[in-house]
Amino acid sequence: MSEIKKISGIIIRKIPFSDSSLILSLYSREFGKISLIQKGALRQSKTKTGSKIDTLNHVEVIIYYKDSRDMQLIKEVDLVDYYPSIKGNLEKLKYSSAIAELLNFFILENYENEELFLGTIKILTRFEDSKSNDEAELFIRYFLFFIRHTGFEINFKKCGVCNTDLDIDFELINFNFEKGFICEGCSQNSFHSFQFSKELFKIITCLNFKKEIHSSTELNNIIKFLEQYLRYHVPEFSGLKSLKMF
Repeated sequence: MSEIKKISGIIIRKIPFSDSSLILSLYSREFGKISLIQKGALRQSKTKTGSKIDTLNHVEVIIYYKDSRDMQLIKEVDLVDYYPSIKGNLEKLKYSSAIAELLNFFILENYENEELFLGTIKILTRFEDSKSNDEAELFIRYFLFFIRHTGFEINFKKCGVCNTDLDIDFELINFNFEKGFICEGCSQNSFHSFQFSKELFKIITCLNFKKEIHSSTELNNIIKFLEQYLRYHVPEFSGLKSLKMF
């Protein structure tokens, strides 16, 4: 027998189903990622109810929940926030859509993580309120936060070979996708997958530890590095399509 439950979440994907319905992936506080179906949604697309069902909307949903069912039926949807500034700005939309991609690809159904959920709401709110063209920097901060909370954390403090402290003043630091960052001394005898200049290592370290720095043209290189890092650990991941579409 179904239970009526109320959940809060971000719509991270929607696809048509049959002639009039929609299947939604919702990243929720209560269940993590959960699959929902809204019957008749396409017929309601021009109504107040239909406009609530859009990717990146923050919604509260009342569902008919049954544990044995892969897809839960929506009873009612209430809009919390639709982030108009994000949807009216291509840079904000690009990086926010990339966040939705990360959540949809890497988060398992019913994987609950309240800190990751609250961090996702926080970053979307910061994108919405941002006026300083710092979208790439904000996205990298979230990307690093996401990596920590999905079990792929990168150690920025210790060499992955000899375990000595890493120094942001090193002229050159290499990175091995298996071992992590490698100090100057160990780099001579270790295979590396990615090479960091002094400036690039300083930027990614500062972003990870939330120090204030200025944006740099190197930010795109850091995003590419993080994509490659995840691709190494999860070969099925082919990169963030949103970053190439906008």
